[in-house]
Amino acid sequence: MISTYALDENFILMGDGLPRTVQVKGHLEVLVKPPKKKKNKVLKWETELCPLVNAKTFGEADTGSWIYLEDNRSVDLYTLDGNTYTLDTDHEGQSYNGLGPIPDWLTKTKPEIEPKESTIEEIHALRQAAYTYESDPLKLEAEYDALINNTEPDYTAWIAKVQEIKERYPLPNRDE
Repeated sequence: MISTYALDENFILMGDGLPRTVQVKGHLEVLVKPPKKKKNKVLKWETELCPLVNAKTFGEADTGSWIYLEDNRSVDLYTLDGNTYTLDTDHEGQSYNGLGPIPDWLTKTKPEIEPKESTIEEIHALRQAAYTYESDPLKLEAEYDALINNTEPDYTAWIAKVQEIKERYPLPNRDE
């Protein structure tokens, strides 16, 4: 009987590192006892052998060694533009699986992103949408009521709403 230690497809030690007692070493199993686990680290079997081509010798003594890798798989990570990163997903042609050092394009703390200043065109578009859906109906209602009642329109609600929209979407450094 022999003791083996199971690896995942990335050669990371699976489970709590306890050996299995078997008669024959299986695929992705190592005979070399791993060192003690460390906090926030995983153990990886470092070898140049391929477990398919070198199936008989893979995982035997002197065919590789155990190394510690940082384990960031349970850490919240952010891209430099402030978005939450999901492990193993593509971000501008690169990805990270949470093992080893955190790459330069990721961070553990969410970056403070300066709000983008809107262009005059964007502000005008926001105002126009707000006028269409918020203030214009008030003006039309005032004019309709005045027409039906044969009075002057009361634009008080409409003027207040227009002022509110202008304050919500101010134009930069310029008089209106």
